Amino acid sequence: MADEMDRDRHNIGMAERPGVGWWLGQVLLTGIACFFACFGVSLLVASYGLGDPYSFIMTFFAASLMTLISLVMVMGFILRMRRVSRACGSSEKKTDKG
Repeated sequence: MADEMDRDRHNIGMAERPGVGWWLGQVLLTGIACFFACFGVSLLVASYGLGDPYSFIMTFFAASLMTLISLVMVMGFILRMRRVSRACGSSEKKTDKG
């Protein structure tokens, strides 16, 4: 019960729908993170062609870290946009009823 009241209080603070600039920024950041995730995967595949074992290990782990961080950022941006769109949708439904 208390969780629902806290969630409602939080949604009241977010009642205003974010502007177009916010959405464009989130989509742009998601696109950049997707680019680096794809670049990390291609670097990961290219590391198998290296002849030196030291270079392979360093490139492999660097590409893995780049891919991991980029995919976590993509997930974070998508979840943030989903949370805001749901909060705005629920606040609009409450104002229509009241």
